[in-house]
Amino acid sequence: MPRDPRWQIGLGRDNGFSFWTMILMEGSFSSYALLLPLYIENLGASKAQIGLYLGLWGLFRLLLLIPSGLLIDRFSPNAVMFGARGLSIGGLVVLAAIPSSAWLPLPFFLLACGNVAIPALSAVIAGAAGHDRARAFTLIYTVAPALATIAAPTVSGQVAQTLSLRAVMLLAAALSALILVVFSRIDRQAPTGGSGERSSYRAALVDRRVRDLCLLQLATLLILTLGVTLLANYLRDVHGLTYADIGRLGSIAALGSVGLGLLVTRLRPFRQPTLGISVAVTCTALSFGVFLVLETFPGFALGFALRGGYTVAWSLFAAALGAAAPAHLRARTFALSEILGVIGYAGAPLLAGALFTRHPAAPLVVALVASVPLVVTLWWFALRERRATARELAPIAPAL
Repeated sequence: MPRDPRWQIGLGRDNGFSFWTMILMEGSFSSYALLLPLYIENLGASKAQIGLYLGLWGLFRLLLLIPSGLLIDRFSPNAVMFGARGLSIGGLVVLAAIPSSAWLPLPFFLLACGNVAIPALSAVIAGAAGHDRARAFTLIYTVAPALATIAAPTVSGQVAQTLSLRAVMLLAAALSALILVVFSRIDRQAPTGGSGERSSYRAALVDRRVRDLCLLQLATLLILTLGVTLLANYLRDVHGLTYADIGRLGSIAALGSVGLGLLVTRLRPFRQPTLGISVAVTCTALSFGVFLVLETFPGFALGFALRGGYTVAWSLFAAALGAAAPAHLRARTFALSEILGVIGYAGAPLLAGALFTRHPAAPLVVALVASVPLVVTLWWFALRERRATARELAPIAPAL
């Protein structure tokens, strides 16, 4: 029997292309995400205004994600993906061209349209993965993004240092354009709402496991994003790091993500997504303490390696939900996950900006304190899931 080409990494043709699509998608995002608060500041915004603008971006993402499940039910996920990513390319070009921070709502709205592509891509992955969804989601949503962020922040930091922060936005737009080229190779899938079974956000929330995972994702992203949103500003304002230094640290975070991602995919106990989430969130919480205590570049490198758990935790929620959701609710579940995640992702910058104006270290302190009950809850949930799975797989003793 002929083996699949190596570029498919054992995922099959369509999910092989999904893997490379995610590398480009995360490469585009991570090339500007770490430096975006600094770019907004260069456009004339204060620290509090940076938080407000990033919160507005999150609000746009939330509003646009609400109808995304309906779109994927009605139209092919491939078509939704193309339209969403096309608008995000325009957002990056506009972002590079605006003269002041007052213009930010327009590019942020267009960028928010691009996030509709995430539940669409999740539907494609689930449809092509067969019975091995956990492995497919882990590789595509954990390992692929981590590989992309090894190089992208370093390259973009050097571009910002030698050219400008505006050039970074154009680099991200070019990578986004390549996404459409790769994704066009994936076979077109039918709309997910054609099974005839009832599909709605309410139906997804009735499922206890889906509901619990979505609420845990909301809390996780709210707390962890609070600690990482203005981290670049903290390092530049308090410790005097350059754009290039910050970019290199972003790549170190990616190495941490790769290490955790490989741990999850290769070691059997960590193939349970909720256990991997617990480890990843614990690492990120520890990074907040490292940034507060250590004041040298090697110390910051250690902090960013642990911070790699932030990306892993976010991506593993998709793997957990992909395994938990029934097939006819999968599109709505992925959309609901993004909606609740974006609520946390949007609320955190607002709080971070307000805290930063009081003291640059305040967002890290509050995130560290709030992480303690979160970590305890996640470990309890993961162990409960592990026991439940063991009971399901245990042989039933014959009646005597």
